[in-house]
Amino acid sequence: MRKVTKKINVYCAHGSAVLLFFLLVMTVADVLLRFLFNSPIRGSFELTEITIPLLVLLSTAHGHDSGDHVVVDFLYEMLPFVGKKIASIFTHLIYLALIILMCWRLFIYSGQLRETNSTTSLLEVQLWPILLIGSIAMLGYIASLIVELGAFIFKKEVLGNDTN
Repeated sequence: MRKVTKKINVYCAHGSAVLLFFLLVMTVADVLLRFLFNSPIRGSFELTEITIPLLVLLSTAHGHDSGDHVVVDFLYEMLPFVGKKIASIFTHLIYLALIILMCWRLFIYSGQLRETNSTTSLLEVQLWPILLIGSIAMLGYIASLIVELGAFIFKKEVLGNDTN
């Protein structure tokens, strides 16, 4: 199951990379057009506002799967295996609850934006599909956390893959 969630999260991370490349090209083009012809790209600020949160939501789960999140673990490393296991389970339960809450609220908010037909002011881009994609990406994150939590509970695993 871990392989499936990691594969889904890798695809989301690739989508995030495509969005980052789009932002890079758009920003360079915007700066060049503004500097050379005094004619910036219309709506580039709105597109950046839309793209960056989606970029983050799509890539966060892969960052978790690959262990790239910042952690402060100097106390954790001093714990015996049982203490690490308890700490891993406890922190993952809290983390899972927060991510589920965030995903649920994103889904609800995307529905509210759909009902009110909310768009950006200049380009009139619909906002609800972007939040819906973000909430779906968070489902991959939730699945990854559940699989990891199961490994902590049922296998001899703790954070950092340390099996002392």
